[in-house]
Amino acid sequence: MANVILVVNLPGFLPIPDMRQRLQEGHDASYYCVSSEAAALSALKASHEKFLLCLVNGPSLQIFSAAREFSPNLKTVLVSSQIITDYMTSFGDQFINFVDHVIANRIPKNRTENEVLILLNKYLLGEKVSLRHYLKPSTHITQRTLQSSTQRDEFYQEVGAFVKGQVKRGSITKAAQTITEELLMNALYDAPHAAGKINFENTDRSAPFSLADEDVAHLSYGFDGEILAISVKDPFGLLKKELFLKYMSKVMRRSTGESMLDKKKLGAGIGLFMILYNCHSLVCSVESKTSTEVIALINTALPIRDINVSPRTICFFE
Repeated sequence: MANVILVVNLPGFLPIPDMRQRLQEGHDASYYCVSSEAAALSALKASHEKFLLCLVNGPSLQIFSAAREFSPNLKTVLVSSQIITDYMTSFGDQFINFVDHVIANRIPKNRTENEVLILLNKYLLGEKVSLRHYLKPSTHITQRTLQSSTQRDEFYQEVGAFVKGQVKRGSITKAAQTITEELLMNALYDAPHAAGKINFENTDRSAPFSLADEDVAHLSYGFDGEILAISVKDPFGLLKKELFLKYMSKVMRRSTGESMLDKKKLGAGIGLFMILYNCHSLVCSVESKTSTEVIALINTALPIRDINVSPRTICFFE
């Protein structure tokens, strides 16, 4: 039986792009489209496990809670043109319980379509999500192996020089270097510490060190003329969806990072906070106990602005 995607376009919000023409051959899926909260609730209550995905263009707590109640395995996606603080007003503390992914719904719609298509391919075809999916197929992707803490500044400067040469906007260069710094810090310190490979609790983090061969991480970056993508992939695969969404929920309910998390010496929360504040899309792709790739995307056609005044994509794939 074909997988069914429930698409809910509520009045008063930017409609979700129609993806039916872009679905590849081999997609065993059909669309069920409704345009009201009542129709969505009726479909969810009547169909039970029928739906694979539920895409909604507005923050209806009733629809998202009904999806969890009647189809616990259903993946819920908010495809929203709203800024984060607006839809968090509707969800509040329930965001972490009801929303699996957020995709920024923007005009022009080509990038929204691409991010929705990546999500559909993940759940319909089982494709693993990586940085290359978010760039045009012909884009050159630079890859570097991170094995020593002494490479941190080298890669920070390398990405900065690349972005400065490609984009020629100081704000984008600064944002890209902030993202790179946080990704490298996580791969050098937080991920190996969480895996029990290195104990930094009572160690001077400024002291040079090297990762074991099996613990090295990989930095990737590329620019397709519009999207600047940066990622770091570690070999541990320990980041959990519940923890990621907990961090994101805290980020999205605050205008600054001052009291977002406790002041632990180590922890990925502050790093994710800084990455999200400097990009338009934050994606985590995890293979349990194998790898975690954190991907940050900057749309250079848009201004880099504070999280409170620009919609963001936030996805966690596992």
